[in-house]
Amino acid sequence: MASSEAEKRASKKYAQTEKGKEVLRKGVQKYQSTEKGQQKVKEAQERFEQTEARKAYKREWMKKYYQRKKAEKQS
Repeated sequence: MASSEAEKRASKKYAQTEKGKEVLRKGVQKYQSTEKGQQKVKEAQERFEQTEARKAYKREWMKKYYQRKKAEKQS
C-alpha cells in the first residue's frame, strides 16, 4: 500500500515538470488520433455544448452577431 501511495505522489510530481507535461501532451495527442480517441473527443464536445453556461454564451454571441450583420446590411 505504501509503495502505491509513493508511486502516486511521484507520478503527480513528475506530471508537474516540463518533461512530464510534454510526455502527457504527446500521450493525449496519440490517443486522440485513434478512432476511440476521436469518439471520446466528439462525446466530450457534445456534453460541453449542452451545458447551460455554453448555451447562454451562444445565445448572447448569436444576438450580437445578428446585430452586427443587420448594421452591416444597413450601411
